[in-house]
Amino acid sequence: MQYRLSFLKIFLHVSLLSFLIYCTGVFNLRAHEIQPIIADISIIEDDVQIDLALNIEIPLSEIDASLITDTNNSKYADVYDALRQLNSEELKTEIHSNAETFLDKVKLLVDDARLPLKISAISVEDGVDLSLPRRTTLTLMAKLPSNNAPVVVGFDKTLGAFAIRQQDPSIDPDDLYTDFMNAGQFSQPIPRGGKVERSWQEITSQYIVSGIAHIIPKGLDHIIFIMGLFFFSPKWRPLLMQVTVFTLAHSFTLILATLGLISISASIVEPLIALSIVWIGIENVIRPKIGVSRLAVIFTFGLLHGLGFAFVLGEVGLAGSAFVISLVAFNIGVELGQLLVLAPLLVMGAFIGRHAKYHQRVEVPVSSMIALIGLYWFIERVFLG
Repeated sequence: MQYRLSFLKIFLHVSLLSFLIYCTGVFNLRAHEIQPIIADISIIEDDVQIDLALNIEIPLSEIDASLITDTNNSKYADVYDALRQLNSEELKTEIHSNAETFLDKVKLLVDDARLPLKISAISVEDGVDLSLPRRTTLTLMAKLPSNNAPVVVGFDKTLGAFAIRQQDPSIDPDDLYTDFMNAGQFSQPIPRGGKVERSWQEITSQYIVSGIAHIIPKGLDHIIFIMGLFFFSPKWRPLLMQVTVFTLAHSFTLILATLGLISISASIVEPLIALSIVWIGIENVIRPKIGVSRLAVIFTFGLLHGLGFAFVLGEVGLAGSAFVISLVAFNIGVELGQLLVLAPLLVMGAFIGRHAKYHQRVEVPVSSMIALIGLYWFIERVFLG
């Protein structure tokens, strides 16, 4: 029995260190991170216009955005990097050359019949560092049949997740349709004038799933921060105190930022989030016991992380008249994602937390690596962003 427990401890140590080493291998995750497409749809008399904001180099290089979150992990990474080095005019030429292939991935339906689309305008973001993704906006147009049937929008699964936002000045902004769709899904039917009717249950489930997804797998910096809290002490009481304070803080700023009551640039918040990871890692090494100052620091960092979540919602949008429901549901999803991160750690803590030399053999080396990861992200976000 003792042999089996020792073997299990070794296995858990190796698994954990392997994960952290993996994190060091994706230090440039944000530089090559695949973001969801933003699709703004406008219905103007007999025409429908879809403005797509996306990283066009991804579909042009045939990367499947439904399978990976980082372009470096694709076998077409070299093709992507070559396209990324094109200037704006060269990229526009490449888009026109591949227009038919790309448009085949965009599905605009009326009464289950697919409408032909054409690209009417292309705008490419200029002055973006080559190490970072750039945003291209494609304006797509199509003629609508005269039957007044609603419009449905979808994308080929390889284009990944997308957010759709209805644009119509004749409709109250609170009633405009916004939705976040996973890869391969279709939007709700969008009427030609008037709002999309959705039940609160549909909206709740949608935003809970979206909140979970922005922790697992997309919130790597949030995951590393939570791991930092855990390795300070794997015992449930200090962990519960830290996580509760952290949750209250990031929920507070998420609500304030989403309501527009506070606004801080992502160029400031993202490096500070990286620094919060550095601080927690170092404090784990030098501070042996939990106290008020530790909880105050965690609360402060929680405020920063809440602003980070608000940036996500700023791109995706909330469900108009169901603003409160979608905001609460998203936050619930974030908390569920957080619990999914903590669950295996708590199982691990039951084995390694009782070790007499836990601080020296586990907390110090793991927390040091967490701090190094945060330091690299800080450097990347300040000097390469």
